[in-house]
Amino acid sequence: MEADFLGSRTRATYSLDKDVVRIEIDAVKEGVTVFEAFVAYRSGDDVRFYDRICDHNGGNLITTPEEAGLLRCPLHNWRFDPARGRYTNVNQTKEPLAFERDGQEYLVTIANRTLDWPTAPADGDVSLTFLNHACFVVDIAGKLKFATDPWIFGSAFCDGWWLSEPSPDNAIERLEACDFIYISHNHPDHLHAETLKKLSPRTRFVVPNFESQSVARYLNYLGFDVIDGCDFGEAFDFNVPGFRLAMFKSGDFRDDSGLVLSYGDFKAVMAVDCNALNHFVLPRGTTLLASSFAGGASGFPLCFDNYGEAEKARITARNRSAILHAVDKYIEAAEPAFYVPYAGYFQEDKVRDEYVASRNRKNAVADVGRHVSSRGTGFINPLESRRFTFRGTEMVDKGSIPLDPTKIDRAAWYEQSARRFGSVTDREVEAYFMGARFTDDLKIYINLCDSDFNGIGQVYAVDFRGDEIAAKRIDRRPTLAEITRDDDTNRVILDIRAPAFGRIIREFLPWEDFMIGFQARVERWPNVYNSRMWYYFTNVYIVDFARKASFDCSQACEKLNQEAF
Repeated sequence: MEADFLGSRTRATYSLDKDVVRIEIDAVKEGVTVFEAFVAYRSGDDVRFYDRICDHNGGNLITTPEEAGLLRCPLHNWRFDPARGRYTNVNQTKEPLAFERDGQEYLVTIANRTLDWPTAPADGDVSLTFLNHACFVVDIAGKLKFATDPWIFGSAFCDGWWLSEPSPDNAIERLEACDFIYISHNHPDHLHAETLKKLSPRTRFVVPNFESQSVARYLNYLGFDVIDGCDFGEAFDFNVPGFRLAMFKSGDFRDDSGLVLSYGDFKAVMAVDCNALNHFVLPRGTTLLASSFAGGASGFPLCFDNYGEAEKARITARNRSAILHAVDKYIEAAEPAFYVPYAGYFQEDKVRDEYVASRNRKNAVADVGRHVSSRGTGFINPLESRRFTFRGTEMVDKGSIPLDPTKIDRAAWYEQSARRFGSVTDREVEAYFMGARFTDDLKIYINLCDSDFNGIGQVYAVDFRGDEIAAKRIDRRPTLAEITRDDDTNRVILDIRAPAFGRIIREFLPWEDFMIGFQARVERWPNVYNSRMWYYFTNVYIVDFARKASFDCSQACEKLNQEAF
């Protein structure tokens, strides 16, 4: 890596405004007491305070009458237990607030932070060209050009997602003309292997330094080695006077990121589709805010069979509202002059995945436009104006670009995937799991299926509870009733389309690829999110780690002697 490509660097700084709230001691009751900005928990002399902001997507935690002592977030139903300081259905903790006692009052400190973002004088315009989905090409006055998260053609998430809009006819040439490409995270609609393979192996990437290095490792696996990793909150000028760019992490446990950048008076936040970028601590008075808008980008709840149809419809509607709530939170935090929706231009196959496609309603661009405009924020529709230019804080030009009308033969695409990945052997499955080095109080059952989710006769039980993973083929798929047991072991049944699972284990791809792509159906006991498993098999046990952990399958298979269930 060239040491000077990123240019000079500075650390992001924050303005801190602390509010001290006085609460009478008698107002803090035994158990849980909810106040406007925080929640109190008391058990005898043990007193704690927590803010009411959900650590997932910034919703407000509220009481749950049906579950005494717990709070839940109405956006995505995360449940928080103040007695333990952690969420009950997600493996996530919450830090308590600082407080002290003053006579008959508690003084609770609430910290309000704002991201400082100093700008420097600069000459020239900033132009943004929308290529598709989450991909913009950003041109800084002709001095620096970069692209974000290119997905230009084909499918993503194991053939579960397809672009809903055409790409420009010269999209690959536009990418090749960039000085670097930013990849926000390793989901295939952002790190799209088929698109990237069209580029030179000397293409430069600028990526976030996740602890797992999930983005850089996958790019290496694809054959790219010019990769600059950036720590969160460190701003670089790329040797362009007046320019500044920094990456910030999502506010949850996932490997996800977004950008803050400026050139002269122009200032932008590109939140991509991450949850609560930098916990919504952003620079105020931005020129442009870009974020996801559509929703529907998850296998939950439609692919989870613990829920009935009415409950799935309710959760799906709630999730659409949650996306608009996140847009509101970003607007409140960044105070943008203009908002542009991106990272949401995808669709399911209405023939192959009719069940999901007919139920997975999304927010339309027009809906988001009306919503944003009602808040007094300027709205940019990137489908009408694919190219728009700013001079400082003013938008000075916008226009269209030529598009490629070519459509992909999806049936041929599926047939090719089935030929390449549809047949897997017991030894492949067993060796894949034996190399994972993952432990948890968890057993899973994998039932390989055809495109209609009918089993094809290959069922595997995987036990993560021992020092070594026990994985073996079993006679049949268990039922939900058979895995429902009151013990300390979580159990999950995964009905997975065989080509999707075959591709995952042969290419060591993230598990979220088949889950977000609607390629699986899930039953679980208890009905909670097994976040450790999903994180590990999405960000850790992939590509190079998996290759290094592999071993001779014949030796592994001899160790498989656990009972099925």
